[in-house]
Amino acid sequence: MHGKGIGGHGALDYLVKAEKMPFRIAVEAVMGIVPITVPPRQEDEQPKTLILPEKRRLSFRLCAYLCQKRGVDSNDVNTLMHEGKLYEDKRGNVVFVGHDEQGAAWFASLRGTYGDYRAIAQGVISGTTSR
Repeated sequence: MHGKGIGGHGALDYLVKAEKMPFRIAVEAVMGIVPITVPPRQEDEQPKTLILPEKRRLSFRLCAYLCQKRGVDSNDVNTLMHEGKLYEDKRGNVVFVGHDEQGAAWFASLRGTYGDYRAIAQGVISGTTSR
């Protein structure tokens, strides 16, 4: 969570750094072996509104980046896109979306698809809640 001065590059970093989860438990949570426990919201914390970036109609950059450059299976990409967990925004970034038990989006992470892999945009989208 960059707003709290905590950097990261994905779900595992988020759980370890922002949620203070032990590394082994975080790995198991990401793999789906153990459920992720959500700490109760502090009373002084104001609820945030997650505003997802606008979707691009066609996802050419997303598919090229994930399948060709990163080696992700195209069937997995298509499944995640169909489930609304992954899409390409109007700027050509890949957006990863996390949903709660009721299907509401509560987390979103952005990954750029342009240029040098080390220099592309990445981060957590504003309004993402800490769970």
